[in-house]
Amino acid sequence: MDCLLRADTEHLARAPAVDWAEYYAALFLEHLAPASGQTDTLALYYMPYCPFCVMVLGVIDGLNVDIAMRDTSTNSQHRDDLIAARGRGTVPVLRITAADGSYDRWMPESRDIARYLQETYG
Repeated sequence: MDCLLRADTEHLARAPAVDWAEYYAALFLEHLAPASGQTDTLALYYMPYCPFCVMVLGVIDGLNVDIAMRDTSTNSQHRDDLIAARGRGTVPVLRITAADGSYDRWMPESRDIARYLQETYG
């Protein structure tokens, strides 16, 4: 909650004309992105026929970033892992594991994933 209050104060002070959702997303991605010199391990849980996944796959194709592809429609273990971590099997979800093992994040939502990849690795 404290993080949201700080973000709100910063939004009002620095860019009140910018849409708050876009400002918060960019701010959080900036703060949560890996430090330079570190390489997070990335894995995309997806289904090849999902239009939201296809959009994310298009972003990945344009970047030079190593991402493990985990097709949940053909590998039940990938689907089980996703459900165990998030309580649901909806895709796409980007799993971000810190290089030093200090965190393991599961990022849903195709637009958030695309923005994170572009801003972090683009």
